[in-house]
Amino acid sequence: MEFKFITAESTFSLTVSDEISVQDVFSLVEAEVGYRVSLFLDGSTPVEPSDVVLSAFLCPLYNNCSITVKKYNAIEENLLKALESNPEAFGEVEMLYIPIKINNIEIPAFVDTGAQRTIFPVQLIEKCHLTNLVDDRFKGVAQGVGTQEIKGRIHSLSITFNDGFVADGSVTVLDTKDVGMLIGLDWLKKHRAFIDLTNNSMVIPHGSGLGENDAKSVIHFLPHWKVKELKLELGLIELSPEDIKINQLVEMGFEKEMCRRALEMTNWNVELAAGVLFQ
Repeated sequence: MEFKFITAESTFSLTVSDEISVQDVFSLVEAEVGYRVSLFLDGSTPVEPSDVVLSAFLCPLYNNCSITVKKYNAIEENLLKALESNPEAFGEVEMLYIPIKINNIEIPAFVDTGAQRTIFPVQLIEKCHLTNLVDDRFKGVAQGVGTQEIKGRIHSLSITFNDGFVADGSVTVLDTKDVGMLIGLDWLKKHRAFIDLTNNSMVIPHGSGLGENDAKSVIHFLPHWKVKELKLELGLIELSPEDIKINQLVEMGFEKEMCRRALEMTNWNVELAAGVLFQ
């Protein structure tokens, strides 16, 4: 009988006696490829995963059989394990934003437990009527991933939440255009706020009470689309050329996803896409 062996380096065949044992076949493979071989059946996990494994089914020795020998790859197995047990690691994780109001202007605030201080974007100072509160004696340079110029500090800023609860704190003013306002650890500690990921919310106790029935504010985190919508309204981010074209078609009364598909079909030509949609 003949066995065909396929390795990463070569393909070879062996003609052996019909009386040969499985272990003898393994020994021949090991001698040819220089790898130690472990057997596993029916797709089960190899007994010794650090070995090279015989990636094949066991067939009767009196039949011709193709067997693939492959070198064990720890990274590949780790990837397959992650795909099964941690699929969320391969998607985009939404950041934690809450809705707040500053002088009746609604803005998204990024909750960042890794930030030392709370930051307010210089781009919104005028819009939120805070120009006269910025103390430029506290100018400086913020260092982290790169450097940013600190424009000053507002020593006491009142933040209003969606249930009407008001909490104050100092904020550092600098350029955080892409993020917007950032609520840091200083503010979170002061108000004993905590993140409840089970309910997708941030909880702020009122007063000194921590009991279940004590007053508290529960602020639910914003979905990604709402954060983007608020940032666009505030001028913190700009629409991409593609989004501008999609919006032009949406204003004609079509659904956003239909507009995107029509534009992709017409190489992002608005007039041609409109023609497709009106057909």
